[in-house]
Amino acid sequence: MNISQKQAILNSMESILSFNFDQLVLDSNPSGNVDEIKFGKYSVHDFKVTYLKIFKQLKLELESGLGLMSPNQDVFNDQFGQVVLDSESSNFYTYRQNFT
Repeated sequence: MNISQKQAILNSMESILSFNFDQLVLDSNPSGNVDEIKFGKYSVHDFKVTYLKIFKQLKLELESGLGLMSPNQDVFNDQFGQVVLDSESSNFYTYRQNFT
């Protein structure tokens, strides 16, 4: 990964971690029952806990770990195929904003 890729990912991380997810859930659910909302097969609570854990860990690795030595892109021989971190983090933020 190069410096510009690292910075693009960190910029996405800031947007993702500062986004008001709880407000999105409240605005998207007129019934008030958040247990009805699912992100794929995950409950709202499980989804939020998981994505915060993932992105906080990734941000920590990029800022104080071996971020520049990590690949920005990898190809897996499974259902994930090719993963490009800077694109995936940006796409996640966009998807989450447009969830409503």
